[in-house]
Amino acid sequence: MRSSTLIRADYVMMVFVFGFVVVECLEVHRQGLLLHYSKWWNVVDFFIILTFVAAYVLWMVAWGAYDKQWKPRSWASIAADILYASASVLA
Repeated sequence: MRSSTLIRADYVMMVFVFGFVVVECLEVHRQGLLLHYSKWWNVVDFFIILTFVAAYVLWMVAWGAYDKQWKPRSWASIAADILYASASVLA
């Protein structure tokens, strides 16, 4: 069961996702938007980042909706876990 605080793995994944976003932004800046997203793997990278961000947002919604307590069986927590697992597999 998760506690209400973040564990080390959460911080590692946040740094990974932040680094992923920074690299993607630098590539878009260097190549240009149209050229960058004309390659299919860059589109996949975009959806991976989008999925991670959506999972983090849903986790924050779930945490805030229950008076800042972690309720792992709430609909938002389950949806966030599904998104997070999907993004982790794709990454």
